[in-house]
Amino acid sequence: MATTRCSAPALRIHKKTGHARCRIDGREYWLGRAGTPECEARYRALVTRWAKATADAMAVADSPIVPPQSGPATIAAALAQYLVEVKGNATGEQLRKHARWWLARSFAATLSQYSAVRLNDFGPKMFARWVEEVASSPMPQKRAGESVTRTTTHVRKIVAEMLRFVEWCVAGEIVTADKLVALRSVKRLPLAGARSPIIRKPVDDAAIRQTVEKLPAVYAAIVTICRHSAARPGEVLAIKPCEIDTTSCRGVWIWRPTKHKTQRFGRERAVVLGPRCIKALEPWLAGVPEGEVVFTTDCIKRVRSANTIRLRARRKRLPITAADLRRAVRIACEALEVPTWTPYSLRHSGLTEFRAVGGVDAAQIQAGHSQASTTERYAGADIGRAIEAARVCG
Repeated sequence: MATTRCSAPALRIHKKTGHARCRIDGREYWLGRAGTPECEARYRALVTRWAKATADAMAVADSPIVPPQSGPATIAAALAQYLVEVKGNATGEQLRKHARWWLARSFAATLSQYSAVRLNDFGPKMFARWVEEVASSPMPQKRAGESVTRTTTHVRKIVAEMLRFVEWCVAGEIVTADKLVALRSVKRLPLAGARSPIIRKPVDDAAIRQTVEKLPAVYAAIVTICRHSAARPGEVLAIKPCEIDTTSCRGVWIWRPTKHKTQRFGRERAVVLGPRCIKALEPWLAGVPEGEVVFTTDCIKRVRSANTIRLRARRKRLPITAADLRRAVRIACEALEVPTWTPYSLRHSGLTEFRAVGGVDAAQIQAGHSQASTTERYAGADIGRAIEAARVCG
């Protein structure tokens, strides 16, 4: 006969960081700095949820055995099939870059407390309670550190994945369509416990110039191309000579990446490289085969300066990764004692400048966005145009 744990999970202190943690059913929860009111509140919430789950499990154990129904009637059974559907035939390497797969896994983890609930019993009230738990519960941390809640943007993505899961169940005749209508009737989601999303802002050009002077030459070239082309850092790091058209347009190059974010939708991507991008990229193209990646670890040793930061040596002829670029920028910012910025923020800087010069259409084409509304989230409006208009109209 299986035994049920009756003692509450103990609160332990991590000696190195001074943060509190507790383990429930094999899962580690980090609750923030020990002794703070926030830590105590999170611990009480976890213990309350654990006690309720334990009581429900004991009630199920004492109830008479009911023969299982045919088909995946519980959330756990349907969710297992859904994850198989999302995964498809993708390999492990492909899944690492499969955003939908990671979102589906994150969504499935939030439903662990409801795994034994039948889909027909998961109504609007239970749905709202689940959203509230997702918004207020701390996220599991892989390493020691401050435990934080999800952002409202992340919670909305998880909720959208939940509705997508129910749609899949309706298509598979696991539940009826009225279940989807009932869940969508919850209009005001309880998101009070979630954090506000971090709004990315363009990097100040003065900070970029300072950092570029401290970076090795190859990293300085990559940062310059990211800033003035508004391309994603991952796209710039994978650039190949065979993708660049240097003859069709006078004064600029047309770069057509073979691998990009919207490739799976059958869309083409074209990035216009202006004079500053050409000047930064051209020295590194010499001697690189047409189908090979331009920026590799060998490039770090080609040009050296006493002023630049020293980076850890890696094996020869490996492509420079986005993690390498982030690390180099962080080390340079720390050496200069300036606020740290991320390479992806350069995309916001570039698109803001493109919008100021050529309007939303130019920024949208350069970014590769299908919707102008997406471009407007990256490229902020230029107050200079309002100033000029005010001089005439105001």
